[in-house]
Amino acid sequence: MRRLLVPLVPWVALVPVIFLSCSEGDSQPNGAPGGNGNGPGASDGDTDTDTDSDTDTDADADGDADGDSDVCNEQDFNIAAQPVRIMILQDLSGSMDEGTPTKWNIAKAALQNMLDKYAADIEFGFDKFPENGWCGVNQPVVVDCAPDNAAAIEAKFPNQTPIGSTPLYLAMKMFLDATYAPKFTAAGATPYLLVVSDGEDVCGPNGNPVTGPTTSAEFTALTGDLCKAGIRTFVIGFGASADPTQLNAIASAGCSAFTTFLNALDQAGLEAALDTLAASAASCVYEIKQPPQGQVDPNDVNFYFDGNVLGKDDGCAQGKGWTWTDDTQTKVEFCKEACDKLQGGSVKKITATFGCPSVPIG
Repeated sequence: MRRLLVPLVPWVALVPVIFLSCSEGDSQPNGAPGGNGNGPGASDGDTDTDTDSDTDTDADADGDADGDSDVCNEQDFNIAAQPVRIMILQDLSGSMDEGTPTKWNIAKAALQNMLDKYAADIEFGFDKFPENGWCGVNQPVVVDCAPDNAAAIEAKFPNQTPIGSTPLYLAMKMFLDATYAPKFTAAGATPYLLVVSDGEDVCGPNGNPVTGPTTSAEFTALTGDLCKAGIRTFVIGFGASADPTQLNAIASAGCSAFTTFLNALDQAGLEAALDTLAASAASCVYEIKQPPQGQVDPNDVNFYFDGNVLGKDDGCAQGKGWTWTDDTQTKVEFCKEACDKLQGGSVKKITATFGCPSVPIG
């Protein structure tokens, strides 16, 4: 069985995998004691010291070094952890200026802690709402996503002044336009929109509060459209005035493991929520690099943690195994239980085999 060996370091510094290939066959003539040219006790005619007629050091006669006997026509592949991008979408309505210290000062400190902790591993961006006027959101994104972006984002914090209403729907909708934050939505990474809101969106889906607040159905539909565009959404409600109905409508359709919003009432709670979401986003998605698309049957793939097979868990319905994340079957996600093991450092080696039917989740 040919297997892809993935040396693991802690999840915050995942590296591209290295795969091992094997060669088979006898390369030395027989004639030495034992029947070949590789020492006493061997009788197979190759350069190792076992008796199975190949050049590895196990005794399973299949030409690899994993100690089992293969029955499938397998191939080796290269996979790599896919980068993660998080766009922070921060509520800066007038209510964020309340309290001593103000809610915005509390939020700044919590965001800085998250950025300083994870910016080396996650490509962060920052945006706010409202952008301009009571329900306005038409300004450019404040800071688009980029590697090592903490300093660039934190440099913008002193210039942000809470004012106006809470046009959350309109602010989220901006990210359906690929030109609004092009680095955030560019291919090659897993993008998350991280919403932090302290109040109710009364601006409505057209920016006209006269028509009434944005409905749950409108938020759910919008978040579903973001999901279809490949953007997952996290939601934090900050303070006692956060609207649970609207925020849960967003979270329920956000395509993340968090189908309800995280409630944070103070700085400690906000820091904990931000840490939970950032940690959960970090690299449990891997991209298949080789061979070219179309040469692998996506139903003949298996992944192993330290030699133990993970079941295929379509859509992460059971939250345990692995699933394809795209229609082309070039990206694989390890679901919550498996992801927790990766991020917790308990997995020492990932192996991947291609060519045998996928084992379903048990």
